[in-house]
Amino acid sequence: MKLVTTHGLATLLFLLASCFPPMVQTAAAESEPVGAYLLSPLQHPAEEASVRGARLGLFYGRNEDVSWVDLGPGVSHITGNLLGLSLNALNLVSGDVLGWQASIANVTRGDVLGFQSAVINQAHDVTGVQLAAVNYDEGEVSALALGVGNIAEAGLTGLQLGVGNAAFDTAKGLQLGLVNQMGEATGAQLGCINLADSLSWLQLGGFGAADQVTGVQLGVFN
Repeated sequence: MKLVTTHGLATLLFLLASCFPPMVQTAAAESEPVGAYLLSPLQHPAEEASVRGARLGLFYGRNEDVSWVDLGPGVSHITGNLLGLSLNALNLVSGDVLGWQASIANVTRGDVLGFQSAVINQAHDVTGVQLAAVNYDEGEVSALALGVGNIAEAGLTGLQLGVGNAAFDTAKGLQLGLVNQMGEATGAQLGCINLADSLSWLQLGGFGAADQVTGVQLGVFN
């Protein structure tokens, strides 16, 4: 049973990687199965190389692509892509992420497919789950975002659950919070204060406001 489970997990990761093209381009760079760092450049392999296996560190490490496991109490800086688990005090990824980032702060310049957990999460497009005090996404959120504050600059097709939620472009998803703000709201807002540039579906709460309304507003003040 253990062999079957391991084989199934490996197959699942392979299929996910195949659907996420940037991740499978790591083979072009020099790579090592094990990486270790103290304070870059005191590290192995060199900064321009990749690690395809496990990377362990202490203060600050920098590599191109990292696959499978990345662990340490310091700062992990990946200039390419992350595939797998990254558990560090601070995760910095210049490319894309397929997997799980756990940290005080996750800062990803590319897209995330998977799970981010931290005090602060930052990414471009996100598909999966974000759990943090603040989730800030420069792109579109097709995910479950749980936090005190959730911000999606380019739109929402998932769920934002927090004290304050904002999706500044077209929002087809759901916002649950004390204060909700959408751009073009084709989704639903449930909260004490709901704001939208245009509303074509539902606002439900204490106060609702939209510049253009073709949907339904239910509240004490609309």
